[in-house]
Amino acid sequence: TPYVAQVQLLSSLLQPLVPPGGPQLEVASVDGYQGREKEIMVFSTVRANPAASIGFLEDWRRLNVAITRPRRALLIVGNAATLGRGGGVDSGKAGAAGPAAAAAAG
Repeated sequence: TPYVAQVQLLSSLLQPLVPPGGPQLEVASVDGYQGREKEIMVFSTVRANPAASIGFLEDWRRLNVAITRPRRALLIVGNAATLGRGGGVDSGKAGAAGPAAAAAAG
């Protein structure tokens, strides 16, 4: 997620579900993963609005960080209608990640 408040909420909801000695769970912001990788990641786009505003996803550098950190699997959670209508990603720089994210989400 790109938002600190959502990081805090998700962490408080998910950490109690991890059994002692179970798999490690880390909830962090997109910016927190700059230069780091994980085996499996879930990326919450946090966007769902009638104006199709895609917020931070318009910044191809941050989107690149969000989608290139997992080594094995990436699950994108978001509103397919909003992501599909966004159109704010510069496809020349981000490899048309906007439509790909919409297809993965929906």
